[in-house]
Amino acid sequence: MKHVYFRIAMTLLWVVVGVISMNPLFLIVGAVFGWSAYDLWKKTRDGGEGR
Repeated sequence: MKHVYFRIAMTLLWVVVGVISMNPLFLIVGAVFGWSAYDLWKKTRDGGEGR
């Protein structure tokens, strides 16, 4: 689960930096981290190992 929390934190960091700097690349990277965190959370929630 700590990988999910780390990815959520990275998502928030990239999105905040993207909004402040008005750089869409940071928002895209934040979206990728968010999707990755959601996918990993969903796998661990469904009983998988998350790997």
